[in-house]
Amino acid sequence: LRLLADLRAGHSVTILQGRHELTTVEASKILGMSRQFLIRLLEKGEIPFHLVGTHRRLYVRDVMTYKMKRDLTRRETLDELAKQEIAKGDYGKIPDDFHPGK
Repeated sequence: LRLLADLRAGHSVTILQGRHELTTVEASKILGMSRQFLIRLLEKGEIPFHLVGTHRRLYVRDVMTYKMKRDLTRRETLDELAKQEIAKGDYGKIPDDFHPGK
C-alpha cells in the first residue's frame, strides 16, 4: 500500500533486493558524492564492502543504511541550528551583508 501511495503522490520508486551489489560508481551516484570520496569512506570502514577480484562491491542495503543515517544526522543538525537561531531571535532575519543585485 505504501508503494502505491508513493506512486500516486508522484514519487519515484525503485525496488531492489537487499543483497543486490553495486559498483562504487553506482553507489556514489545514489549517495550524491564523488567516487573518490566514497572510496575514502570505504577505506575508513564507514560503509561495508567486499572485493570481487580487484573491484569493490557494496550491497544496496549497506548503501541505503548509510544514506538514511547520514540524512538523519543532517536533519538533526539543521533542526538544532534552527532552534539556536530562534532562541537568539535571528531566525528569518536577512543578514546585513545580503544585497540582492549587487
